[in-house]
Amino acid sequence: MDCFDLGGHPAPGHIDRGERGRAVETVDVDGVRIAYERKGHGRPVVLSGGTGMPPAAWELCGVREELVRAGFEVITYAARGVAPSDAPAPPNYWPAPART
Repeated sequence: MDCFDLGGHPAPGHIDRGERGRAVETVDVDGVRIAYERKGHGRPVVLSGGTGMPPAAWELCGVREELVRAGFEVITYAARGVAPSDAPAPPNYWPAPART
């Protein structure tokens, strides 16, 4: 798995147009393009949403801006399968339902 150091600010990946047309950075993780966005400066904080939660939710509820105002660098990302990140083709996307 390819990893990157959020605190060390890796070289930006591909720039894409994400939610509402704004630019987001992407990184390739095991062949899946993951979109992320950084805002602010300081110690990094990664906000991770639940299944299917878009990164914009952190902005809409005000959490991201509060952390930026408190002096943090805030990183949000779109999990695999959540736009604008890639959704890998089956069978790697969602496991098959359990059969009893």
